[in-house]
Amino acid sequence: MANAIDEPRFIVLVSLCLDSTDVQWMNKHIRDQEIPWNEFRKAFISHFQHPDATVVWQNQIRSLKMDNSGVQRYSDQFIWLATRLNWDLSHELAIYQFKLGLPGWLNKQLTTAEVARGSSLPVEELAKMALQIEAVTKQQMHQQNVNNTMKLKSTLNNSHKREIKCFDCGERGHKAHYCPHKQNRDKQVPTTAKEINSSMKTMKNSPGNYTKDSKLTTVTCFKCGVKGHLANDCKIQENQKNVRVITTNQQLNGIFTPCLINGIPTKALVDAGAMCSFINLDFVQSHKMAVTKCQGTIKQAMTGSEIKRIGQVLNVEIKNGSKTITTTLEVGQLSGDIQVIIGLDLFKPLGYELHNVPVLYPKEDIEVKETKKPNSKKFDILNELKEFCIEEDGIAPQWRKVLKDNMNISETSTCLLPESIVTIDTGDAPPRYNRQYPVSKGREEKMIERAREWFDKGWTILAPKDCPYNTPMIDSPKPTPEDPKGIRMCMDGRNLNLDIKTKLDNSLPGIREIIDRLGPNIQFITTLDLADSYHQFQLREEDQIKTAFTIGGIQYMFRVAPFGLKILSAHVQKLMEQHLGPLGCVPYQDDIVVASATIEEHISKVKQVLEIITYEMGLRLRLKKCRFFKATARILGYLVTRDGIQMDPAKVKDIVNWPRPIDGKSMQRFLGACNFHREFFQDFATIG
Repeated sequence: MANAIDEPRFIVLVSLCLDSTDVQWMNKHIRDQEIPWNEFRKAFISHFQHPDATVVWQNQIRSLKMDNSGVQRYSDQFIWLATRLNWDLSHELAIYQFKLGLPGWLNKQLTTAEVARGSSLPVEELAKMALQIEAVTKQQMHQQNVNNTMKLKSTLNNSHKREIKCFDCGERGHKAHYCPHKQNRDKQVPTTAKEINSSMKTMKNSPGNYTKDSKLTTVTCFKCGVKGHLANDCKIQENQKNVRVITTNQQLNGIFTPCLINGIPTKALVDAGAMCSFINLDFVQSHKMAVTKCQGTIKQAMTGSEIKRIGQVLNVEIKNGSKTITTTLEVGQLSGDIQVIIGLDLFKPLGYELHNVPVLYPKEDIEVKETKKPNSKKFDILNELKEFCIEEDGIAPQWRKVLKDNMNISETSTCLLPESIVTIDTGDAPPRYNRQYPVSKGREEKMIERAREWFDKGWTILAPKDCPYNTPMIDSPKPTPEDPKGIRMCMDGRNLNLDIKTKLDNSLPGIREIIDRLGPNIQFITTLDLADSYHQFQLREEDQIKTAFTIGGIQYMFRVAPFGLKILSAHVQKLMEQHLGPLGCVPYQDDIVVASATIEEHISKVKQVLEIITYEMGLRLRLKKCRFFKATARILGYLVTRDGIQMDPAKVKDIVNWPRPIDGKSMQRFLGACNFHREFFQDFATIG
């Protein structure tokens, strides 16, 4: 448009788009002066742009990276920002910044092209070259994908052909509809009775047999596992069970089962160590069985020696329990009264299975009773603690006064620090009113009881009439020794959290970070636990109405911070870090860990922490959950000791006693529990 009309008229058109205040500024500083368009543009931008726009543009151009949208979009954004910053696009800084936002492979190719030319290229030239490289790369990738697809299709077709099996002739590679044996038979159709009889005899021995008996030679019954008949024709009844072990012979060393060998009763030795089944040579000769000679040797497992094979007896019928099979037995010189050995090759056809075979020695056989020696180091530490008048509860005399003062803090009091007040900044978002979820009568009674407790403690107050806010409450089981059916109730703050504008760092320290911050040479550990956690932090008065909830027909609102707000974890963690972090202890929300190398240092450090918590912050401790002067401590599900991190035996016991997974979901739960301890196992990914 600037090229279509002259500059004075364009300046007049610009003035028509401004309000009265901006027009006055323009008439005063620009309109009465005869200045070219470029000067007018600079003055116009310098007046109307935000004073921090240059800083914003600099940050944007430094953080600009090429994404999936491609080179064209990245180049346009970069050149637009560089123009606003008055960068020289041929300057080394602009070229470097442009290449920095490109992917590594593209940056490398552009650098190679510059080296080949012997000089650096301006940003515009680099953008054009990057577009060409991107187009060629996309074309190559497309061609490669096409080739891979064609190769995959070819592989699938070939594999599919290998998988195909003709149910007519039994050969692989073709379907029954295209069976060549069927085509040959169709060409030679018998017409007379003599031809039909001769063709039937031929079909019995041909691969393409159509008779039922010949087809059943390749059929396996899924009930008994024997070939030759279908499951519908199986003679085993539903109430019969497969044979496992029939009887044992106490005089002979082994398990023997009675069976019929070609109708002859005998007892066979069940040998899980034999790879094939045997029949005694004397038994074969006495019953005049035909032996087919074979070449080769047989290796004896016990002695390791090899003997020459005698031969095989083909088509031996074995009836064992409810199973009848036809198989081939190896002929051998068997010792004693053993006539037949059933090896591993017949376990599956006969339905044999092994159950409850121990793989470990009995405990009473390997248990070695030793008198445990007392840990002298442990006794030395206990004696040393007694010298400092520290009793079995681990509480030093220097701490008793401050702990007594802490126990006297009222349950209705909140943190004394003014910066501890929680603010719920929702900006201009409209109020959200969500009805309470329906719950069972028993759960509702528990929730009403808990709401009354909060009201009696002063944590909640009655909400004003016609309150526009309401948040549903949810509960979960939290059994305690005092109340085995206790619950934990908190607000479902998902909708309220969507309106909160405050953005805090929600990163919490991990177990490795906690150990590193505790320092080396850990000898004594003390863990402190705050009572009622978030409920000790006050809500800003004007934000209390936003936490309104209805239980038992009464609408309350929180005076203290409720569970369920997304800003609380970061707020509490930051507050604890600021006041307790400089002392060398590690806070994790409402849990504080103090560790020291000597008794004197530990007494001093814990006393300082207790005094800050009690007198400066005014927070109450749950004394029954605090642990003083311990060698080990449970932190974030791990066992922290003087030697480092160990697995918590309680969690290991839960995994050992975990019920066997029965579906995919239960397997995921089990693997998730095991994954918590994966750092203690080498090659956990392979094992899992």
